[in-house]
Amino acid sequence: MGQLSYKLYCGFGLCLLLLWICCRQLETPTTDRETISTDTSDHWQLTQQLRQEQLSTACKKRGLWKSDSQLVPKQVARQLLVERNHRLLFCEVPKAGCSNWRRVLLLLALNLSRWDPAEVAMDRLHTTSLLQRLNSFQPRECDLMLKHYTPVLVTRHPLERLVSAYRDKLLHSEPYYMHVADKIRTAVRGSRAPKNQRNLTFPEFVTFILRQPPADLDVHWKPIALLCSPCSVRYGVLIWHENMSSEAEQALRFLGIPSPGLFPSAKVHQSEKRTDDQLTRHYLGQLSPEQLSGLYNLYFLDFTLFGYHIQNP
Repeated sequence: MGQLSYKLYCGFGLCLLLLWICCRQLETPTTDRETISTDTSDHWQLTQQLRQEQLSTACKKRGLWKSDSQLVPKQVARQLLVERNHRLLFCEVPKAGCSNWRRVLLLLALNLSRWDPAEVAMDRLHTTSLLQRLNSFQPRECDLMLKHYTPVLVTRHPLERLVSAYRDKLLHSEPYYMHVADKIRTAVRGSRAPKNQRNLTFPEFVTFILRQPPADLDVHWKPIALLCSPCSVRYGVLIWHENMSSEAEQALRFLGIPSPGLFPSAKVHQSEKRTDDQLTRHYLGQLSPEQLSGLYNLYFLDFTLFGYHIQNP
């Protein structure tokens, strides 16, 4: 009887303990701001680790991996923007949010991180001398920066980036790209092509770029693997353009730049819909199987190094 009473007493005590724990959980929710921040940080670091592993494994599999960061080709050094205050190297990838990142880098270079990046005028953004490129430094300085600065790379699904470039550059009246459109029409159709920029179709554009040597392509549709040499440069931060709204702030925080709202979401042609997976599929539907196969071959390294799939978008 005494033993039974003891068991009942212990059971009653255990119930009281469980009830107290439940009350404490109700009083102190586990999803407070600090926990959310920690979970987000952990997820960010895990995502970065997986992307780094994907990149290094794919590079090594194809014999492209370099054991140490070393001097990169001039055309790659020209794509790397230098921000000395925070020891950053940013590879400029057109049609992957590079204009907005230029705004951020310019404000960081001027120690004006509290300013609104959207106030930086677009016409001066790409002509300012305040942002230096890696190829403007002496070889020894370049080598030290590649070893001790944090390189940042933003990637985008190759076919979505291609469609974005076509819409942005060849369906608007930019003087230089009006000339490019004329050149493409002449190359694809012949010298009697009508002088109408908007008359250039997406399949014609694809036909043209598939005829060109990849190294000679315009930077807006040149493969990222050629622009940024990811098997040679040790990119410490890899960002997906598709997740830019959430990843940009996480990247800045990771880099020691805790400035909420610093990254803008501006678009040059504000009246147009952004190029997303649905719009990309619409344009890809205009292509032949041979053209799709050619694009996959052209952007093969971008697909494999950065973990994108031909089926998506």
